[in-house]
Amino acid sequence: MAKARQKISIICVNYENRTESEEFLGQFVNVDMSDISILMVDNSEVSKLPNSVCNLNPNTQLISANRNLGYLGAFQFAIDFLAEANQLGDIVVLSNPDIRYSGDFFQKLWNLNIAGATILAPSITSSLSEQDQNPFMIRRPSASRMLFYSYVFRFHATFVF
Repeated sequence: MAKARQKISIICVNYENRTESEEFLGQFVNVDMSDISILMVDNSEVSKLPNSVCNLNPNTQLISANRNLGYLGAFQFAIDFLAEANQLGDIVVLSNPDIRYSGDFFQKLWNLNIAGATILAPSITSSLSEQDQNPFMIRRPSASRMLFYSYVFRFHATFVF
């Protein structure tokens, strides 16, 4: 018997960009969405996305906190929403509305057969430096460094040292 495919939850954080959000959802028109759901997070003070954007894909939901939570704050808001509704997928993909997926992205993801809860985020490469712009670490920071980070990243302002 064939193994069931893992459920994928795509969380797309949108900030006042209806056109890109509609284009984002439109790219999935010819994709088998039976094991894929999309949660579009309207991350603005005043909701800019109409509920009709969900008509572009039947497996799409739209939520709004009616305030700007910041990028990762909106992502956490979405995770909490899906977990509370018992709709959180085995694999969670964090996305922006300007991200485009290759036709074989989901099949490649399923072929990885990732065990346990997994969160994927896009790799963002600068066209100028060709360097990855996402922060990442080789090993987990020490407890004191984590305490420092929890204080620094508590605020929406960006700190430069």
